[in-house]
Amino acid sequence: MAEVTDVTATKKLQMQLGVPFFILTGFGVAVFIFGTIYFGTTQNSANQGVDPTPIAERLAEHIGERTAFYGSLVERAATIPQQDVFLKENDDALRELLSQNRNLLALVFFDETGIRITDLHKSRIPKSVLDRASEGANYLGVLQVRNAPHLQLLRGAGDTSSMLYRAVPQLNTQNELSGFVVGVIDSVWLDRLLESETASEALNVSILESRTGSAVLAKNTLSDVSATDRPPQETFIQLFESNRSEYGFETDQGRTVEGSWRNIPKTEWNIVIEGYGTSGGGGSIMIFAVGGVLILVFIAIAFMYISLFNRKLLKPLKRIERTLHYYRTGDYSEEVSVDTKNELAAIAQALNILARNVENNTSERVTQLKKVLERQNTDTKLLIEKDVELREKSQKLKELDAAKSMFVSVAAHQMRTPLAAVKWAIKLVMDGDVGPVNAEQKEYLNKGYTSTTRMIDLINDLLDVDKIESDKFTYEFKPESLFEIVQGIVDDLTPLSKEKGVHLVFEHEGPDIPKISADKVKLRNALQNLIDNAIKYTIGGGDVTVTLRLEADIVKLNIADTGIGIPVSEQDKVFGKFFRAKNAVRQQTDGSGLGLFIVKKIIEKHHGTVRFESKEKKGTTFFIELPTLKT
Repeated sequence: MAEVTDVTATKKLQMQLGVPFFILTGFGVAVFIFGTIYFGTTQNSANQGVDPTPIAERLAEHIGERTAFYGSLVERAATIPQQDVFLKENDDALRELLSQNRNLLALVFFDETGIRITDLHKSRIPKSVLDRASEGANYLGVLQVRNAPHLQLLRGAGDTSSMLYRAVPQLNTQNELSGFVVGVIDSVWLDRLLESETASEALNVSILESRTGSAVLAKNTLSDVSATDRPPQETFIQLFESNRSEYGFETDQGRTVEGSWRNIPKTEWNIVIEGYGTSGGGGSIMIFAVGGVLILVFIAIAFMYISLFNRKLLKPLKRIERTLHYYRTGDYSEEVSVDTKNELAAIAQALNILARNVENNTSERVTQLKKVLERQNTDTKLLIEKDVELREKSQKLKELDAAKSMFVSVAAHQMRTPLAAVKWAIKLVMDGDVGPVNAEQKEYLNKGYTSTTRMIDLINDLLDVDKIESDKFTYEFKPESLFEIVQGIVDDLTPLSKEKGVHLVFEHEGPDIPKISADKVKLRNALQNLIDNAIKYTIGGGDVTVTLRLEADIVKLNIADTGIGIPVSEQDKVFGKFFRAKNAVRQQTDGSGLGLFIVKKIIEKHHGTVRFESKEKKGTTFFIELPTLKT
């Protein structure tokens, strides 16, 4: 009887599966036939693509020739001897070089430290482009390492086209960098060249740096190729380092893109061309058709498998699921009952054993958890006690710090008054108000007067630091001209610079620089401290250059010297209290080490920033930025 039932059930299953199977098969065949015809028609009519290799070769050669030509013009300018004051024949030769080459817009000359000496430029060059070319620090680092020409392509603020900046080193007889020349070249020809390529073909044309893979310039007309489709910069870097000059990728829309790159001669740039693939669509159609047939076969097999093994698979799984539901509620008394002889029976038996073990171990686990909670409570109490202890110690430290500040303040005040009296008394004796003094006596009195003055200055610095730390350093902000403040300081310190044989120069854009909100007295003291230090730590014959310029809404003040510099190992301590570099102590024994700490606090109170760059035995440059008043 059971055998007849099985046969009947099998025939019934075949009938149930047969009709929908043939319907689905016929429908699927019809869909894939029409789909194949449509796909083949659209594929044949689609863009057949272009070969990017000859385009990359042609552009690389063309761009390389043009950049080499303009580079040779800058190299020619670098061979003409330069001085602070041009000789007439050199000046004429450079101007002739500019006038004979339309796209050569400017020549800017720098010394070995990146300080601009002079420039020659055409009147049509934008100011932002000339400013960019005048920033010697942008090129100095590369030229010092390589002693080779350096090429950049940048777009300045407000410019309508890109500019080529070609930096060429000038070497002395020891093959060391003695200066360099930056040439500014209008690269409108490069924009037009790339635009002409993308206008005639559907292409992505890019110029990428060899070392970083970053884009220098790009003209893209493949609208359905997004940034996420293209390979990342790391892939291009690996590609440039290999011998493989062709590559490919597929877009999110399934289109194949082929790419090719070539190095632009005598540059660190590569031209990259990307276009749609040139291969036909026959293979895709075949894959589409075969894939469709395989999908239909898989559907049929899946139907049969699910129907035939429903009794041995789905029903036992439902029983296991019901039992697991009880387990989730914490009831482990329900056992799984499965009447099959396959892997599910082993799973059911394992679940039953697991349930019994869990139920037996629950009480033991609860006991262990209670012990853990007790230990956690004990640890929490200890942490609270430690926290209270730390808070008390922190409070004591604050009280000690306050006592220290009070001691410094009281001691400084108490010392300043008698020192001022001593200074006044020495001055009276020196001036002969209490009787004549001879030259030797006057010399000793002068030393005492100077030492007393330094002590009073140190006490004043200590009092200023105390006021700053206790937020009692008051400011009176008013609209002030930073140009006038700096000009006054330079005028006051010019005699000191001449006495030391230091060349002090103030470079600026004129007195029309917008005003800033400032406490004139305190800001003047801070800036005078920086310029005075630059003169003190510059050996006779050196230079101190103060530069003032406006960029957007920021006034930038640079104070550069060619002095002793600051050792790298000590540069992170420069703005700390009581710090003086070892070489500074050897150069100038007196000093409190508080000046730069006070300078930084004053600049920051003016909503500005101060930083520095320094190289030992080469010099130091401080960079101050202050916001202008809002109009």
